[in-house]
Amino acid sequence: MKNFLLKSFIFFVALGTFASVKAKPIVVKLSPEQSLAVNILKGKDASQTQAWAIETLEKSLEENRDAYVLNVLGIAYLNGIGIEADEAKGVAYLEESGERDFDIAYHNLGMYYKYAKNGRQNFVKACEAFDKGIQAGSLDCYYIKGFMLYKGLGCEQNYAEAVKMFEKATEKEHPYALYMLGLCYRNGYGVEADTARANFFLRRAEKLNHKGAMEELLKKEPENNPKRRYVNIDKKQVVPEEMPTISPYVPNNTTEIGGTYKGIHVTYDWSGKYVLSEKPMTLTMTVNGDRASGIWLQGNDSIPFSATLTKQGELIFDNTEVTIYDRYAPSNAETYRYEKSSVSCGNGFLTGNLRMYSTREMEPGRPTYISLQRCGDAPQNLLQENYDSKIYAYPNPFTDRVNLYFELEEDVPSAKIYLFSQNGTLKQAYELGAVESGEHTYTIMPNDMAEKSYVVNVVAGKYKYQTIIFRDRK
Repeated sequence: MKNFLLKSFIFFVALGTFASVKAKPIVVKLSPEQSLAVNILKGKDASQTQAWAIETLEKSLEENRDAYVLNVLGIAYLNGIGIEADEAKGVAYLEESGERDFDIAYHNLGMYYKYAKNGRQNFVKACEAFDKGIQAGSLDCYYIKGFMLYKGLGCEQNYAEAVKMFEKATEKEHPYALYMLGLCYRNGYGVEADTARANFFLRRAEKLNHKGAMEELLKKEPENNPKRRYVNIDKKQVVPEEMPTISPYVPNNTTEIGGTYKGIHVTYDWSGKYVLSEKPMTLTMTVNGDRASGIWLQGNDSIPFSATLTKQGELIFDNTEVTIYDRYAPSNAETYRYEKSSVSCGNGFLTGNLRMYSTREMEPGRPTYISLQRCGDAPQNLLQENYDSKIYAYPNPFTDRVNLYFELEEDVPSAKIYLFSQNGTLKQAYELGAVESGEHTYTIMPNDMAEKSYVVNVVAGKYKYQTIIFRDRK
């Protein structure tokens, strides 16, 4: 979903020549000398140097602190146009311009923070600038703050509040706000899903030549499609309905983590409340000290990687990128940089989240969850022989409760779940009664949280299952 101002923060756009939708018209009165200086900075005139233009505009401020001139100088200082870049001075000029009722200056300041490079990108400061613009009446700031709320960039993610911002911006037929409103109604984000209203807003955006709206109207199903086609995933891998919270954990001997894992890769919407897609995943990894490397097979994508594994349970990737399908990218393909993943490793299982960064949009990707089990490894049999490992526990580590999944090939007259400590002490027992064949999921809540790990045994007729669950160490 590309923003309506160019990511590169092109100077002539920021100066106000772009036809932005405003709550009130911009009236700019410049002297001939000031106009010449502005055109030189825009690249429309080369009769003088850019340094001359900067000097001329700054000198004019001695007599009149003109809001438009302050905005122009602010952009010049932020981008090093005609003068050495000076972020502090550029920000000060833009803030003063906004305070003098040139509300687009707040928008320009926010956009600078949103797309600044070399470590200066700051979504929180961007939101603060957009908030000031909203107070000044900028419809552009209403739209872009809604966009930040929609994705949770620099603020708490909130679809409902985003909808309010988009609705305000559409008062003047803001094409991007109309498009975003259409997406919200189509997917049921912040409002009840309503295809008719979604198409109403998307068609209005289409009439204003919004390409994204045109493409969305051609798609048969919304992004949040409850009838989406599931891939063929191992039945032991349960897709959580909402994005799980990961409690990072790695053993002291990190070499134990190495091996080949198989499982699922799940992508959620921005709120983490809706599953958008799930793919089979295979991870082959070797770990030596704090260094990890291997191959990440995600769907049909094979991604070689190397990373640092921290004691806090984070994989921090080294320049790892992948180009994958993205519904909203111009070519339906987007390049993402793998940044880091919080992981929890133990007993042959690896769960985690994955933070990706879009190199085109210059912002994080959607929440992603992985759940993997090491191939060929059964949980250690700590208590008895003849127990099968065909049981899946999630989340693992757990906090106050854990879900157990297993499958029976036939009906059984009775079944029980036993929870043991690592030294073999029975902590709890659950009577399940008669259990039919098929897939089963049970939630257990250990009442003794003192130990780091427990052994779970399920006895169902002739079937015996065993696995180990780990308590969240926090």
